[in-house]
Amino acid sequence: MDHVHILLNQFRIRFTTSFGLRGEAKLITEEWEGALTDLKLAAEKSPQDRSIRELLMKAERSLKLSQWKDLYKDFGSFKNCICLRNKKGLQVTKTCFAMAPR
Repeated sequence: MDHVHILLNQFRIRFTTSFGLRGEAKLITEEWEGALTDLKLAAEKSPQDRSIRELLMKAERSLKLSQWKDLYKDFGSFKNCICLRNKKGLQVTKTCFAMAPR
């Protein structure tokens, strides 16, 4: 029975590592959604792994930042749009509130 547990543990480690590595590779290539998906799977399988949690937080921040950059590109000039930072994150005034990522 111990042999089975050892094999299952090794499989879990390899499974988690593969999703973590693939998520990290997608971060490098700036595929934010794919990286987020892979890193969430890795974090579910290994919640105590600090490096995976750090990569997951980086992917979440990068995705949100890319959404804001896309918003800026779509909206053109933001001279008429005032952005305010509060406890919930970046909030935007009336002119661009409808397009703001959540």
